[in-house]
Amino acid sequence: MVSVIVFIVVSAEPAFVPDEVVDGIAIEKREVAGSPFPELRLVTTTSRASLEALCVEAYGTGRFDPTEPDLKSRTLLEEDAGVRRMWEQIAPAVVSPRDYVLHQTIERGPGTCAMRYQAIPDPRAPVQSGVVRMTKLRGSWLFEAVEAGKVRITYTIFSDPAGSVPAFLVRGPQRAMALVWLKRVIDRAAGK
Repeated sequence: MVSVIVFIVVSAEPAFVPDEVVDGIAIEKREVAGSPFPELRLVTTTSRASLEALCVEAYGTGRFDPTEPDLKSRTLLEEDAGVRRMWEQIAPAVVSPRDYVLHQTIERGPGTCAMRYQAIPDPRAPVQSGVVRMTKLRGSWLFEAVEAGKVRITYTIFSDPAGSVPAFLVRGPQRAMALVWLKRVIDRAAGK
């Protein structure tokens, strides 16, 4: 009986479907129930950086980095043994400022590294006037050693910017930013 319930829950999410390939990065998408915004999955393989360097770069330090696209502020709320909470404010070009609290986890195994994040409520991050709180933001990075010197990268992101923003104005910039982030992680990890 349990396996039937698990199958029903797992099969309830739509499958990712191929969308296009950009610079050797396969982009897939799937619909998210109740949202006009798709979840994106980007997949590529690189030999430019080690699995560990990629993992470290994707997880970051938890501190404000002025070179991060659209990032206006970051406050590290807590960090302990691979679990971190950060309050971030962003200022994307298309919409008014947004903020969210991210719950981030990292797990390392033989030949793998997985980082997951999700927006969560946190009383230490009060809603600010003129800033829209994002509550529907989640994603993951998965790094897998696939053959000598190569790492398969799977980056998944779902982001609903909240507020009254027409989806057609946001979908293109969301997709472009996902590509920017994937390439940025590889480039920065390759420099380490």
